[in-house]
Amino acid sequence: MAKKKISQKYDITKGIKVILLNVMKDLATGVPVKWDRVVQGDQRVSIYGWIPKKESPHFDFVMVYMDMVPGIMNYVTSSVEYSRKMLTNWDGTDVNHVDCITFDEFFGDVVNG
Repeated sequence: MAKKKISQKYDITKGIKVILLNVMKDLATGVPVKWDRVVQGDQRVSIYGWIPKKESPHFDFVMVYMDMVPGIMNYVTSSVEYSRKMLTNWDGTDVNHVDCITFDEFFGDVVNG
Protein backbone atom coordinates (compact mmCIF):
# COMPACT_ATOMS: atom_id res chain seq x y z
CA MET A 1 0.00 0.00 0.00
CA ALA A 2 1.43 3.37 -1.04
CA LYS A 3 2.05 5.95 1.63
CA LYS A 4 0.25 9.23 1.26
CA LYS A 5 2.20 12.43 1.78
CA ILE A 6 0.63 14.52 4.50
CA SER A 7 0.93 18.14 3.50
CA GLN A 8 0.53 21.05 5.85
CA LYS A 9 1.21 24.58 4.69
CA TYR A 10 2.26 26.56 7.73
CA ASP A 11 0.60 29.89 8.42
CA ILE A 12 3.24 32.57 8.04
CA THR A 13 2.28 35.08 10.70
CA LYS A 14 3.14 38.76 10.61
CA GLY A 15 5.71 38.11 13.37
CA ILE A 16 7.53 35.50 11.27
CA LYS A 17 7.49 37.88 8.28
CA VAL A 18 9.08 40.60 10.43
CA ILE A 19 11.80 38.17 11.54
CA LEU A 20 12.46 37.15 7.91
CA LEU A 21 12.63 40.78 6.77
CA ASN A 22 15.09 41.64 9.55
CA VAL A 23 17.29 38.67 8.67
CA MET A 24 17.18 39.66 4.98
CA LYS A 25 18.07 43.26 5.85
CA ASP A 26 21.03 42.17 7.99
CA LEU A 27 22.29 39.74 5.34
CA ALA A 28 22.09 42.39 2.61
CA THR A 29 23.81 45.19 4.56
CA GLY A 30 26.33 46.67 2.12
CA VAL A 31 25.10 44.40 -0.69
CA PRO A 32 22.86 45.76 -3.49
CA VAL A 33 20.17 43.04 -3.31
CA LYS A 34 16.82 43.52 -5.04
CA TRP A 35 14.45 41.07 -3.39
CA ASP A 36 12.13 39.62 -6.00
CA ARG A 37 10.27 36.35 -5.32
CA VAL A 38 8.89 34.27 -2.44
CA VAL A 39 8.00 30.60 -2.61
CA GLN A 40 6.02 29.19 0.30
CA GLY A 41 6.13 25.43 0.28
CA ASP A 42 4.64 23.02 2.76
CA GLN A 43 7.44 23.45 5.30
CA ARG A 44 9.85 25.99 3.79
CA VAL A 45 9.70 29.63 2.81
CA SER A 46 12.30 30.70 0.22
CA ILE A 47 12.97 34.34 -0.67
CA TYR A 48 14.96 35.12 -3.82
CA GLY A 49 16.87 38.25 -4.71
CA TRP A 50 19.17 39.52 -7.43
CA ILE A 51 22.60 41.13 -7.10
CA PRO A 52 23.93 43.07 -10.10
CA LYS A 53 27.36 42.01 -11.35
CA LYS A 54 29.85 44.83 -11.86
CA GLU A 55 30.46 45.73 -15.51
CA SER A 56 28.00 43.08 -16.69
CA PRO A 57 24.31 42.99 -17.61
CA HIS A 58 23.98 39.74 -15.62
CA PHE A 59 22.96 39.13 -12.02
CA ASP A 60 23.91 36.78 -9.21
CA PHE A 61 21.24 35.35 -6.94
CA VAL A 62 20.77 35.15 -3.22
CA MET A 63 18.18 32.93 -1.56
CA VAL A 64 17.21 33.09 2.10
CA TYR A 65 15.16 30.17 3.34
CA MET A 66 13.43 29.19 6.54
CA ASP A 67 12.46 25.63 7.35
CA MET A 68 9.34 25.93 9.48
CA VAL A 69 10.24 22.76 11.38
CA PRO A 70 12.59 23.11 13.23
CA GLY A 71 12.64 26.86 12.42
CA ILE A 72 16.13 27.04 10.94
CA MET A 73 17.12 29.81 8.53
CA ASN A 74 19.98 29.79 6.06
CA TYR A 75 20.97 31.34 2.76
CA VAL A 76 22.88 30.63 -0.43
CA THR A 77 24.34 32.94 -3.07
CA SER A 78 26.13 32.73 -6.40
CA SER A 79 27.91 36.06 -5.86
CA VAL A 80 31.69 35.82 -5.94
CA GLU A 81 31.97 39.54 -5.19
CA TYR A 82 29.63 39.68 -2.18
CA SER A 83 29.63 36.15 -0.73
CA ARG A 84 32.31 36.89 1.88
CA LYS A 85 30.50 40.10 2.94
CA MET A 86 27.19 38.26 3.28
CA LEU A 87 28.77 35.50 5.37
CA THR A 88 30.28 38.12 7.69
CA ASN A 89 26.87 39.80 7.94
CA TRP A 90 25.28 36.40 8.70
CA ASP A 91 27.84 34.82 11.06
CA GLY A 92 29.90 37.77 12.24
CA THR A 93 32.96 36.16 10.61
CA ASP A 94 33.98 34.78 7.22
CA VAL A 95 36.12 31.96 8.60
CA ASN A 96 33.85 29.30 7.02
CA HIS A 97 33.66 31.00 3.61
CA VAL A 98 33.52 28.73 0.57
CA ASP A 99 34.05 30.18 -2.91
CA CYS A 100 31.35 29.76 -5.52
CA ILE A 101 32.72 28.21 -8.71
CA THR A 102 31.25 27.90 -12.17
CA PHE A 103 29.39 24.89 -13.51
CA ASP A 104 32.26 24.19 -15.93
CA GLU A 105 34.86 24.37 -13.15
CA PHE A 106 32.99 21.72 -11.16
CA PHE A 107 31.66 19.45 -13.92
CA GLY A 108 34.17 20.17 -16.69
CA ASP A 109 36.07 16.91 -16.33
CA VAL A 110 32.83 14.94 -16.66
CA VAL A 111 31.00 17.00 -19.28
CA ASN A 112 34.07 17.70 -21.42
CA GLY A 113 36.00 14.55 -20.64
